[in-house]
Amino acid sequence: MTKRDRIKNALMVIGIVAITMVIAQTLFILVKLPIIIIVGVASLVACIVVWFFGKLFEEDIEAFELPDTEAAQDSTTADPALNTQHDFTQSALDALTDPILVIDTERRLVFTNRAAQNRFNFTNVGIRLETLIRFPQLLEAIDKIALNLEPVDIVWESHIPSHRFDRVNITAFQVETGVLIAITLSDETALRIAEQTRADFLANAGHELRTPLASIRGFIETLQDTAKDDEKARAKFLNIMNVQAERMGRLINDILSLSRIELNEHVQPREVADLTETFQFCLAALEPTAKIYESRVELDSPSVPLNAICDENEIGQVITNLIDNGLKYGNPKSTVKVTVKSSISQDEIAARDANDSANSLWLCMPQYSAERKYLCVRVENQGKGIEKRNMPRLCERFYRIDEASNSKQGTGLGLAIVKHIINRHGGGLRVDSDLGNSTTFSFILPQG
Repeated sequence: MTKRDRIKNALMVIGIVAITMVIAQTLFILVKLPIIIIVGVASLVACIVVWFFGKLFEEDIEAFELPDTEAAQDSTTADPALNTQHDFTQSALDALTDPILVIDTERRLVFTNRAAQNRFNFTNVGIRLETLIRFPQLLEAIDKIALNLEPVDIVWESHIPSHRFDRVNITAFQVETGVLIAITLSDETALRIAEQTRADFLANAGHELRTPLASIRGFIETLQDTAKDDEKARAKFLNIMNVQAERMGRLINDILSLSRIELNEHVQPREVADLTETFQFCLAALEPTAKIYESRVELDSPSVPLNAICDENEIGQVITNLIDNGLKYGNPKSTVKVTVKSSISQDEIAARDANDSANSLWLCMPQYSAERKYLCVRVENQGKGIEKRNMPRLCERFYRIDEASNSKQGTGLGLAIVKHIINRHGGGLRVDSDLGNSTTFSFILPQG
């Protein structure tokens, strides 16, 4: 039964009751009959009168139309097929991750999906759009599209609750009741951050390459001019030029290495490798560096195969970078300790974290599995340590903590490379620092 039928029946009942009361009261005054007979006669007459007028105005009653929303509800309820189609459409739109808002020309919300409700924290339609979105450019675009019906595409940068970018597509379409406007928001925050990161990387890389290049060009000009006959100056300048050329070579190699690692970062290694020889090779390769700083490297490793699911060459690069940093940024004439633990469980790692100092941070969270064992490597040096406020930026490209760090022979990409490699392996990277005493970088890898 539709709402129109319910209204029709209600009017008939009201009419019968009203007419019955009037006739019964009149007969009671004019005719001395029992009350039951009077009510019966009055009811019969009332039914005849209501039936007669119902037939007389039947066309007018059938022409009576409900408001659009109520009529739509009645038709949907009356037709199971329409009900099913409506539920399917709503479910399909709720499955989309992009918020969708449909408004009328007065900016009142008439339809939405779950993503929009979660994004803007509301549940009911009928509210005005400006109560949800405070973006003047969007409101102006809506007013314009309501007139010319041409799609509009704009970018919305918001800062509450966090900094984000949305691509907003606004499209108008015609329905029986008028014009409706669909607004779709696509999150482009990650894309924008990636673009900015790439731009910053190119700017920093250009700066890092220009500095030694300018130095080399300056010395070449000096050798061609005032120092061309000065043997001591020529030897000194050629040595500096060689150092700068080596710096450029290291930077180019690190840039190429980082690009290669990023290209394969989504592909996690599946092969199991024994890293025992890798540790020995890395320590041997860093002996010249240790001699420069008059320091030494100690390896504490169990006498068992150091198996891990990894790319052996990439993990060798991680070990080399961390030990090299330990030598460069540690105190001269000190010891860099490399400790390796095998078959460590997730619970043991968590217990060790609980006992460590508060001045620590996971730079890359491990992808734990309760059934799996892990290889844990710690590289500790003696030095001034790292303050907590500097830790979140340690793996940023070209980031240096202070001016003193710039004097070290590094490219500023070492820890960025380490983080990307560990992330590709599903491992974890952590830094712990005891200010004024030591800094420890740890990484864990899943074992086969």
